[in-house]
Amino acid sequence: MPKAGSSQLAGSMKFRWVHSQYDRAAQRAYVEARATDEDGGEIVIAGMFAYRTTAKLTDKQIEQEIKRKAHHALKAAAEVFKE
Repeated sequence: MPKAGSSQLAGSMKFRWVHSQYDRAAQRAYVEARATDEDGGEIVIAGMFAYRTTAKLTDKQIEQEIKRKAHHALKAAAEVFKE
C-alpha cells in the first residue's frame, strides 16, 4: 500500500491518498482519497477502473500507473459537475 499523501484541491480542502489496490484476476484498480470539509465532515473519493498491461511491472510501478490513471480519470470526471 502507498503512503498516505496529500494534494490541495478546491480552496483549503486537502485530500490525502488513503490507498490503492490492484486485482490482477479482475484487472481492476481501486483508489481512495479523503479530506475534511469546512463543516468538519469527511469527503471520500473512491474510484474503480479497468487496468490492463502487457508489460512486466513491479508492484511499485503498478501503483504509480494506477495513481497516474486515477489522476487523469478523476480530473476528467470533475468536468461533469461543473455548471
